Amino acid sequence: MVFDSLLDAWGIALGLKIMAILWDLLVQSGLITIPLIALFFSRAKALLEQGYSDKLFNSVVSDLLLIIAVWAIAVLPWATFKVSDVKTFPRQCEDPRTRVSQAINSSYEQAANRPTRVLGGKLDLVMEGEKIKVPPLIYVTLALSQAFKNEAVSRLPCSTDINLIESEISQTKISGYLRDHVNEFYKWCYWPARAKARREGIYPGEGVLPEEIHMWPGHPFFIETEGYYDNADGNGFYAHTAYYGFSNTKNKLAESTNLPAGFGYPTCKEWWLGISSDSEYGLRKKLYRATPGWVREDESSFYEYVTSWFDSKEEEESSIDRRDAIVKKVFFSPKDISDYNAANDYGLDKGDTNLADYTARMIGTIGVTLNAIPNTIGNSMIQLMAPMVKPLILLVILTAYVPAMLFGAFKVKHVATFISVTASIMFWPFLWELGRIVDDTILDATGGAIFGSMGINQAMLSQYLAGFFFLYGPMLFTAAMGWVGMAGGEMASAKQRVNSSAGSSGQQGANSVKNGGKWAAGKTKQVASKGAAK
Repeated sequence: MVFDSLLDAWGIALGLKIMAILWDLLVQSGLITIPLIALFFSRAKALLEQGYSDKLFNSVVSDLLLIIAVWAIAVLPWATFKVSDVKTFPRQCEDPRTRVSQAINSSYEQAANRPTRVLGGKLDLVMEGEKIKVPPLIYVTLALSQAFKNEAVSRLPCSTDINLIESEISQTKISGYLRDHVNEFYKWCYWPARAKARREGIYPGEGVLPEEIHMWPGHPFFIETEGYYDNADGNGFYAHTAYYGFSNTKNKLAESTNLPAGFGYPTCKEWWLGISSDSEYGLRKKLYRATPGWVREDESSFYEYVTSWFDSKEEEESSIDRRDAIVKKVFFSPKDISDYNAANDYGLDKGDTNLADYTARMIGTIGVTLNAIPNTIGNSMIQLMAPMVKPLILLVILTAYVPAMLFGAFKVKHVATFISVTASIMFWPFLWELGRIVDDTILDATGGAIFGSMGINQAMLSQYLAGFFFLYGPMLFTAAMGWVGMAGGEMASAKQRVNSSAGSSGQQGANSVKNGGKWAAGKTKQVASKGAAK
């Protein structure tokens, strides 16, 4: 079993040692038999009140077997507790050699081996050289929960991009040579095509062309309508700058003979789509390659996202195919970054904002600033203290385990509750790592500590949220797991309660029938006596 720290291993080992001591005391003093005595007394009372029945006998046997099973698996310490290593499991992008606890040593290999040697000496000294024994169920719970936590932490990223898809798309820009390329296309193709359409009486939103909001350089009208991008018979538009990859263009000009090999003056249609024999140099293909990597990796899903926002047939028909729609969405949709907020501000963004709201926010900001130092110290100390408190809490829980089982009559539902709580505490470091991710990324997500959408309040906001994951997050998680454990324990013992209830109900039913028969016989005898007297 691999532990996060020496303190973790020491706290759990000491708790298990105390558990074994308390178990030995219960066995030697005979107190362990109290649940058995209580069981036999309760069943003896039922026997005297209801009489013997197979249901009653079966309930006694089943309860006895359950107690013995709980002893053997969940309480009796007979499995040897072993510690294989003490080390931390970093998140995906972390280098273990950069962690403070290991950077103290000059060599990472020495740091990995040193805790094991210290651990052996310390535990032998504290536990007086005796091997620590543990109930198998407790051992399995500790090992599995620790392994699950380690694997979960190792898969956590070092930061998370919590921007919405729209927010990231809105920040995707065309830059460098490609931007100049697009500007040239606007100059020689798109704007002239728009002007020609107006001269011919074709205006956006009047049937042929869509509304202005859906107009863009790759609209099918300009590409597919003769006399626009195709430059058919010299009627249309073409690039006035030679570009590589268009030597086979249909647009043959006198100047083309003096161009270097591979260059040409493509028509606007060829310029956008590329030549049919080689679309690699088309502007659309270059723009598609400039989209974010995650868009290209999951093209079909992103296209479904794009089409899900279509609100008219005009918008649906404003692109030739899937990649056209993606390029339009990423680079040619109207954008306003102010429309995308990292978080809602219910103080100023919602409702009717007035002078009182701004005054309250200003006073609140001043208060946060004045208390920034003590609050920051408090949150920092929580992050330092939390890993130290965890083994001490486990120590208390493991110490209370055996006495609690005794007073709970070694019932399965109590075992399930303790197991769930113990496993949840072992998982706390995952929540703390999650808190660190929040602390690392919340400022970037909201725009920064000083110039973000909420000003300097964001610096303390990140501290408060991280503190929540370190303090209240584990409490809520353990409370939820404990509740699930109790519910599971109740389900495990439900069948036993049903059987007992059925036995009691059956016995009561038999007594009722017997009493009813006696009453009917008495009434019959009275009627017969009266008839004989007459």
